[in-house]
Amino acid sequence: MSEHVILPARLDLDSRCLQHKFPMSDIEFSVIDIIDEHLLSLNGPYRTGGWIHPSSIGKCRRGVYYELMDAPGEMVDEADERKLPEVGNAIHRMVQEWITARTSAKEFTSETRMRFPAFKFSFRCDGIFVVKDWVLEIKTISDSAFTALQVPRPQDLGQVHCYMYTLDIPRCILLYVNRNTGEMKEFKVYFSDKIWRDKVLAVLAAVYEHRDKGTRPPRPKSKYECERCKFRRHCEADTE
Repeated sequence: MSEHVILPARLDLDSRCLQHKFPMSDIEFSVIDIIDEHLLSLNGPYRTGGWIHPSSIGKCRRGVYYELMDAPGEMVDEADERKLPEVGNAIHRMVQEWITARTSAKEFTSETRMRFPAFKFSFRCDGIFVVKDWVLEIKTISDSAFTALQVPRPQDLGQVHCYMYTLDIPRCILLYVNRNTGEMKEFKVYFSDKIWRDKVLAVLAAVYEHRDKGTRPPRPKSKYECERCKFRRHCEADTE
């Protein structure tokens, strides 16, 4: 942290504030415009290199297929569409910083880039408690979803099972953070053969089968996932 800046004293006669001398330049200046310009600059081409992200496992299988096939994707979000995910990213970093402040580098690691070639997984884990032998996954959710939350969300279980299996750490803490209040709920998830088979291996088997046959997994019935999918334009142009 930098030292305090000592401001020079001034007479009331020199004060633009007291004399109501408002600058006339840059009247239309907007901080939101600067932020929106930055968020829009994050848009652009997207490729996976043929690697599958575990966070996609519980979502649209066609999206997983496109990741495996290194299909051309594109981030085309409007500025307002990017703000909520960026808030989630900021909360992730905040929680990780809090944990890091109370643990040593040997005890806790976060955001390490990892690849598991056997299943073509590529990911960055939110956290690993190395000594205590726990995986950490952080999810930010809305106030209404947080209030209703009694057990881990089904779509998150496949993702954390990918982490547990590849890291060979058979237990995970799923930490849900209320975006509105900062309140938290944690659930301990232990590796389940059934979840591994049904939510991970079954998805991978189906995706690889489509690849081998030269077909595509069906599009999801719900268009909710499609709205923010990086492969949206490619999928719409795909005739199958």
